[in-house]
Amino acid sequence: MRLKALLLAVILMLSAIVTACSDQKDSGAKTTNTNDTAPAGEQETTADPDYTSDLPQRDLGGLTINFLTPNSEHDPDWAVWSPRDIYAEAENGETINDAVFRRNRIVEELYNVKIANDDTNDSLGKLQRAVTANDPVYDVVQMRFNTVSTPMTNGYLLEVKHLPHINLEKKYWNIEATKAMTLGGHMFLLNGDIMLLDKDSSGILIFNKVMHQDFRLPNLYDMVKNYSWTLDSFYETIKGVTSDVDGDGQLTYKDRWGFVGYRDTLPAMLVSAGGLIATKDENDFPVITILNEKELSIIDKIYMIMYDNSNTFNLQKLYAQGFSAIYAEARTMFSEHRILYYWVRLREVETFRGMETDFGMLPMPMYDEAQKRYYTALNSYVGTTLAAVSICSYPEELSIVLESLAEQSHRILMPAYYDINLTSKIARDDESEEMLDIIISTGVVDIGAVYDFGGICGQFMEMSLTDNRDIVSRMQKLMKGAEAAINRLVKGIEKIEG
Repeated sequence: MRLKALLLAVILMLSAIVTACSDQKDSGAKTTNTNDTAPAGEQETTADPDYTSDLPQRDLGGLTINFLTPNSEHDPDWAVWSPRDIYAEAENGETINDAVFRRNRIVEELYNVKIANDDTNDSLGKLQRAVTANDPVYDVVQMRFNTVSTPMTNGYLLEVKHLPHINLEKKYWNIEATKAMTLGGHMFLLNGDIMLLDKDSSGILIFNKVMHQDFRLPNLYDMVKNYSWTLDSFYETIKGVTSDVDGDGQLTYKDRWGFVGYRDTLPAMLVSAGGLIATKDENDFPVITILNEKELSIIDKIYMIMYDNSNTFNLQKLYAQGFSAIYAEARTMFSEHRILYYWVRLREVETFRGMETDFGMLPMPMYDEAQKRYYTALNSYVGTTLAAVSICSYPEELSIVLESLAEQSHRILMPAYYDINLTSKIARDDESEEMLDIIISTGVVDIGAVYDFGGICGQFMEMSLTDNRDIVSRMQKLMKGAEAAINRLVKGIEKIEG
């Protein structure tokens, strides 16, 4: 990883030279193939053909590719989830911003295009109005996972098969996430190195290293690597940590806890243990699985951990006590060594980087040792995906630009995200880097969380606020509505031609 960080510095220096030179060239100058013009440092990082595009040499004549992205800075709790991965106006010294800017400039120079962006808190409304009016103002839309249903079924999106230069066999695309989001054989959505918000949404654990040492716990990294990191072994390590620090006879946010999570932790645990709220049948359509024997067995263990009020604190219960800034409160608790494990999404870890408390990162635990692989839930509320807009009149040219952006993202954006922004600024030890390898490479999209059929996912989470264990009864009451929601989705997809 340190080598990657050094290599990134070379990449950014060389790409800056490319950018400076490109500013001096005539905008109509002939472009050349990506593989012929990549700076030497980048060429070395992409020698593997799996990460090297097969794009043709093309001059796209100054074409502008317009992105539409979901800004959320109007809401303080959501500001951190605004896109930073698609567009940058200029370099400003921030690692991710500058990598995005340089990536885009390289692609612009290679194919004589301009990349533009409308970052707005009304992205889906603008998409609907543009398509309805047949106004091709947008070419690509970035959407939260849980907002894709209406654009897919209402004809706002273009199927990937109409983007001829998108090569999903290349490893800068996340084919697993892409396949998980297909419906009835129709593929609209793309995920991969081109974006960060999908990876940012990964549900993980951070642990307080001071408390880990004080309580003489086993080497957690070794447990992950030897596949003994399971729900049961995790549960054993949180026992005996909680203490009534303020001596008031009650266990509250003012005390010390073995584990702190919140409602979103439950579906993340379900995924990490190999379960899903919904999967797909032989026709590639959704099927509810949360009441299957396997999932119910996992949920029993989730309740064992999440509802153990002598070891686990559900942060969102503070809302009922009049709190608003609950995540800031959790950061305070963690910095004061009053949380051993805290469940977060990867992007949120950056809010901890200013504190002096040493911490490490871990993937969520497996169900048992027989599982033999880790799964990391991508959160449907904050994670994003990309799609071409249906009324784009130049899909071939668009596919060239998207494929090139994905390739250059692997060369420039991912090293910046991984080695500098994450490793150097956040992770506090070398072994956390290895944990990040596992986390980033094991992302899973649960379509039951994405579409929340009949409110099943929402209710599964809300039940945690009252420690309600009657999952079967609650889900059975919702099943009729869930099946109706699936049927509406299926009918919407079946209307799609070709």
